[in-house]
Amino acid sequence: MAAVVVALDRSLSMPTNGLFWAARTRATDAIDALGQPGCPDHLLSVVGFGPRAVLLEASRVPELDWDYDYGSNLSDALRLGQSCLSGQPGRIVVLSDLFADAHTDEQGNVVFSCPPTTETLQRTVATIRSCGDASITIQALRYRSGETREEEEEPIEVVTDAILTTGGTVEDVHIEDAVDGQLRPWRYSG
Repeated sequence: MAAVVVALDRSLSMPTNGLFWAARTRATDAIDALGQPGCPDHLLSVVGFGPRAVLLEASRVPELDWDYDYGSNLSDALRLGQSCLSGQPGRIVVLSDLFADAHTDEQGNVVFSCPPTTETLQRTVATIRSCGDASITIQALRYRSGETREEEEEPIEVVTDAILTTGGTVEDVHIEDAVDGQLRPWRYSG
């Protein structure tokens, strides 16, 4: 039985690219499934993140809105998830576009830059490795809609490679264009 932390990206890039609603629905589905008969894992915590990561009540996830500030601080979300696991092995399920463009500096200030700075990517990769060293598996659902711009692809691949290198998984979830204001159902693709 594994303890699971669900981390939902609420940064502004998620609704801007039409990704937030599908990610929120999938987070709700994952939360509902954990602890049900036949599921050996149990929900430990839910983390929402934009420029900063915060703990959320699981029951409030279906009604969550996105964060109106700029920045996706994946490092902060993973550190909070790791802290929730309190040194025990477990799993962090990340629902995000994996475009890590913010980090927290030594003074506790959020540093945002788009495209992401080398420092942001280094801190994010270091946190991913820290999770791996603590026997925490990262299961990422990487949300996409359409083509990713070239300047976004490299930072996303840096984060993806770090997750895969530590034994985690990354699945692409492609969102089709909205029709009549409604998102078409999402699908996994490899």
